[in-house]
Amino acid sequence: LEASKLSTITLESANEAREAGNVAFKARDWQLALQSYTAAIAANGADFRSYGNRAAALLEMAKASEANAEKRLLFKRGLEDSCRCTALDPTFEKGYYRSALCQMGLKDFPRALIAVKDGLKKCSTSRVLRQLGAELKKCGVKDSIANPFVGSARWMQMQCKIAEGCPTQECAWCRVLLPIPLDAYCLHCACDPKGSGVGELAAKYGVEWVTTT
Repeated sequence: LEASKLSTITLESANEAREAGNVAFKARDWQLALQSYTAAIAANGADFRSYGNRAAALLEMAKASEANAEKRLLFKRGLEDSCRCTALDPTFEKGYYRSALCQMGLKDFPRALIAVKDGLKKCSTSRVLRQLGAELKKCGVKDSIANPFVGSARWMQMQCKIAEGCPTQECAWCRVLLPIPLDAYCLHCACDPKGSGVGELAAKYGVEWVTTT
């Protein structure tokens, strides 16, 4: 009886914290929302809603940040929460959508498209996922993966060339500096570095990085 009562109290505490987070989120107080959702997760780590909502708060914080290093960290944390959310509830449309936006924020457009496709397998009628997927495809994004850490030796070789002063060119997609001549695909984002890039798509969804001069 006592265990059951404690469980009920814990769940109530988690729900209260999540609702407090929702109020803070609507007021655009991202930090308070983050704290509230974190408290909700601490009380009940099995509720997909708290992870999904915390991912949304982290995504908004990343969009608002003016420091690229902080943006990257927040997008990464948002991605982790989005993945936890869809692992707990594979039918939660917003989890896949936020995962895709976080991947875009991390400049990994192929994985963003993969997140969209994974979501459509479970949420086949989702209009937002279909729209984002269509926009990514229109830019030329393919769902192939190239991880720079898998080809770490090649990556280090490229960085050494850059350090030695060889000519460089930014990848059209992720803006990582690459030595000339360019390879057929970028080791960072897997896209053709000479392609058209995402253009204004990242800016449209608010996940572009700060331009440094």
